[in-house]
Amino acid sequence: MGKKKSNVAVLAVAFIVVGAIVGAAGTYWWQQGQYEAGVTYGMAYQQSIDTTNVPASLTCALLSSSFANFATDVAADGSVTTAASKYTTLYVNNSDDTRTAEDVSVRLYNPVTDKDGLHENLETEETTLSITSGGGTYKLYNEAEYITSGYAIGDIPPAGAWSLNFSMGLSSAVAGTYQNGQTYTCHVYVYQADADYCDVVDFTVTT
Repeated sequence: MGKKKSNVAVLAVAFIVVGAIVGAAGTYWWQQGQYEAGVTYGMAYQQSIDTTNVPASLTCALLSSSFANFATDVAADGSVTTAASKYTTLYVNNSDDTRTAEDVSVRLYNPVTDKDGLHENLETEETTLSITSGGGTYKLYNEAEYITSGYAIGDIPPAGAWSLNFSMGLSSAVAGTYQNGQTYTCHVYVYQADADYCDVVDFTVTT
């Protein structure tokens, strides 16, 4: 009798183990099915993002990226005796074959990354950056404030091109306003609002 009970116990344990394996396998395949469904849905959603509001391919460049050289205007003590301005040209070309760049603007503030274009040592009331176009001058930075709306170009169709006068000025300033003998890397941004995308154009400022 003892041996018979032992066999029954073994069989019972075997059935329990087999049931656990079957249950685990069922759970795995259910979870796998849910996972694959989730991946499929996620991929479809990602693809919808990738094909919606895709930015046009813009080519943006400055005629001179080192135009803002104020080395002879900023004194050793950081003052500026006589106001000075430096100029260059900003080119914005739509090199895309099919897409229109929509709601384009030029800014010193990047709304995508929330980054400012100037080095903090240049963020003074005496610093001004502007775009001049069509007989008008539009401030990008003035009186220690970024003009976040920037200069509005509008839509640029394929093969469309803009040439804008880009300038930086330093007004007369007291000692300690600037640091003499420094070179800073700064940025101007060409923003496509419809696609929420910025092209970044670097330039240097020497004081």
